[in-house]
This record gives sequence, structure tokens and C-alpha cells, in this order.
Amino acid sequence: MLTVGTKIVIPLFCNCPSNYQFAKGIEFLITYVWQSNDNLALVAAKFSASPHDITTANGKNFGQNFTAATNFPVFIPVKNLLSLS
Repeated sequence: MLTVGTKIVIPLFCNCPSNYQFAKGIEFLITYVWQSNDNLALVAAKFSASPHDITTANGKNFGQNFTAATNFPVFIPVKNLLSLS
């Protein structure tokens, strides 16, 4: 448990949409830490994102195998920012 005043480092990976993504209306890449119970369709629905766009944005790291992404940050390309509970 953390106490008040404890300093921690949280890495936040940053990237800008490519020209291809921007032309498709994608304006943001959200950093999301992939969980062991996630699957591509579930995560895409959660963020109102395209499974194809998620795969394209992360293909060089994970290809089609997002099981390998568990506990790692991935980029979720979205057209609009949204509030998650």
C-alpha cells in the first residue's frame, strides 16, 4: 500500500498518430496496459476502436498475438477521447 507522500514512477508511452491514422480520423493513441483476460474484440469495444487499427498500431511489437502483450502497454488508436469507469 502506498502512503501519502510516497513518490512513484509510472512510465507513460507516447506516440502521435501516423499520417495514415490521421487520414482515417484517428486523433489519439491511448496507452493501455493489456490484461491477461483481455482479447482484441473486448478492448476494441471498450474504447470504441477498430480491432484492425489496434493491430496495425502495435503489429511491430505483437503482431496478431496479443497474449504476448499481457502486462505490457499497447496503443489504442481512437477518434475521440472517452471517459472510462
